[in-house]
Amino acid sequence: MKNKYGWDIRKLGDFIEQVRGVSYKPSDLSSELSEEYIPLLRANNIQDELHFNDMQFVSSTKVSKKQLLKSGDILICTSSGSKHLVGKAAQVKADYKITFGAFCKIIRPINLDSRFLGHYFKSNLYRNIISDLSRGANINNIKNEDIDSLKIPIPPLPTQHQIVSELDALSDIITKKKQQLEELDTLAQATFYDMFGDPVNNEKDWEVDSINNISKIRIGPFGSLLHVEDYIVNGTPLVNPSHMSNGMIIPDYNLTVSSEKIKELSSYLLKEGDLIVGRRGDIGRCALVTEKEDGFICGTGSLYIRFNSKINPIYALKTFSSKSMVLKLQEKAKGATMLNINAGSVGSLPFPIPPLKLQNKFIQKIESIEKQKKLISKSIDDVQQLFDYTMDKYFN
Repeated sequence: MKNKYGWDIRKLGDFIEQVRGVSYKPSDLSSELSEEYIPLLRANNIQDELHFNDMQFVSSTKVSKKQLLKSGDILICTSSGSKHLVGKAAQVKADYKITFGAFCKIIRPINLDSRFLGHYFKSNLYRNIISDLSRGANINNIKNEDIDSLKIPIPPLPTQHQIVSELDALSDIITKKKQQLEELDTLAQATFYDMFGDPVNNEKDWEVDSINNISKIRIGPFGSLLHVEDYIVNGTPLVNPSHMSNGMIIPDYNLTVSSEKIKELSSYLLKEGDLIVGRRGDIGRCALVTEKEDGFICGTGSLYIRFNSKINPIYALKTFSSKSMVLKLQEKAKGATMLNINAGSVGSLPFPIPPLKLQNKFIQKIESIEKQKKLISKSIDDVQQLFDYTMDKYFN
């Protein structure tokens, strides 16, 4: 079989090796890295890129040399209680003395440009196939044969390199523009500290009240309210920690719900001015809901805070973005299997309340910064659309 470019459509199994994850008992784990223990990645570490936070450490006696990450590997979540997590994939960018758990596996390319294969695992073609697989009754895992039987277009090796160069160039532009956003955030945060000081230490002795007394807090819907059949493409997005970056929401339109389902989730709808905060995974990551995201849904891994008129929403965002506040939130985290924070622990936190006039003066000072951020964000959206079009051109 060939595609419109005349490339062979082949089974992926002809070009890869699959490596299973490490099996271990609780007694094989440690909370700290040492010579006898190796960092262990799990499904929560697989986002658009690999995240090397919230890791456990497993005894090196449980790990074979083949189970160490190599540059070009693709790490996949193959089993999870949440069906929408099954199939998530991220490419390994360097050789690491890091391994991965039994609910994941490595796809190791053979006679194939590893970066080409990495892009395939980000394509709509791959996502749609995995979505179809997960719709089956009680299918919460991907088997070896499921991956081996995936059909993939195989252009000549020079063409693979050309496609990778094209996609990498667009990806690099997006990365650099995101770095610009981070630099502007650093400038805004420096202005914040100059005017208000550290929000936890409150060395400027502002009025303080508990967050409960000056806001409404709501945790996102629990798993019992959302099932695999509720998720659709291009509906209303859910906002979880992985969808927040630089204080803004980056929606994933592959993880959305229908207008019918929204009727059951009306109390979780976000409003302009809400502060949404990651409550598990990337605890403390936060974003401000703008007019564009009004009506999105607070995801299961998040909570939202709706402050009263004493607090300017942008001031609230900068307060929660401070390192000391993020650490304070992480200190409140509890949980046997996955650390998380609840509404009670967040609501009990003391919150500094400078005069609203001063808060508004701060907003005026960073207004130009926010305008620059919007322009950069718009350009990111434009390049992302071109990237998505290019991906579909080659992989769909």
